[in-house]
Amino acid sequence: MDKHSTYRLIRDWKLNESIEKARRDSRVSRSQLAARLDLTLGGVSAWEYGRTRPDIENIRRLCCALNVSADELLGIRTGRETLSAQQKELMDIMVKLPERECAYLLSLAQTMLSAQNAQANVMDINEARKQVRLVSLPLNPLSMCAGDGLFLDDGGESETMQLVYSPILDDCDELVRVSGRSMEPEYFDGDIALVQHTDTLGEGEIGVFVLDGEGIMKEYRKDGLYPLNPEYEVIRPDENSTLRCFGRVLGKVTEKMLP
Repeated sequence: MDKHSTYRLIRDWKLNESIEKARRDSRVSRSQLAARLDLTLGGVSAWEYGRTRPDIENIRRLCCALNVSADELLGIRTGRETLSAQQKELMDIMVKLPERECAYLLSLAQTMLSAQNAQANVMDINEARKQVRLVSLPLNPLSMCAGDGLFLDDGGESETMQLVYSPILDDCDELVRVSGRSMEPEYFDGDIALVQHTDTLGEGEIGVFVLDGEGIMKEYRKDGLYPLNPEYEVIRPDENSTLRCFGRVLGKVTEKMLP
């Protein structure tokens, strides 16, 4: 800090109040302070009443006599005044330690801080998970075929699957696993389709059908059930076939839906 800046601080700061406070905090009388500074009692009184101000040299001597820092006396905020007593004590200890011990303490403090931040991150993640709305939907134990047409395989007891809420799930009644390749590139083997229960579909909608006891997934058209994969043939039920629409395919489970 240059001389002009220091003079400006002295001029703007209520230095008289600061000197009086520092003297009282040190339990020193005006006459005792004057004796320590080798000044007259009137000179010290003039400082405290604000009639005169100490010069730079006397500010230094005041700090030594009252055991106060120049920053504190001049009202310069360094951040230290906001520290707790323990934090100030720790800083004072580190100042007195050799460089090697200071480096060790710094390394230890950084390790503790990293552990604390890691714990805070885990807590933030857990809190975010609590705030995520999950939806439970039944997962059909039977796989619908998206291939040449296979009998439904019994997958065992029914189960439920939890998904992160998405507006499309409002209309979803059931989840069904896809088996086969006839609906690629939209639906792949192993995908889980979102199915809305209905017995009627519009032209061009993809649905789940039961044809002669076989579960199939195809695009509905008036003249047949169409695959999306051109390698597969169109299924055209005849008058002897038993066909029932099971539901409408709304889409499939995406990674964003997985908790």
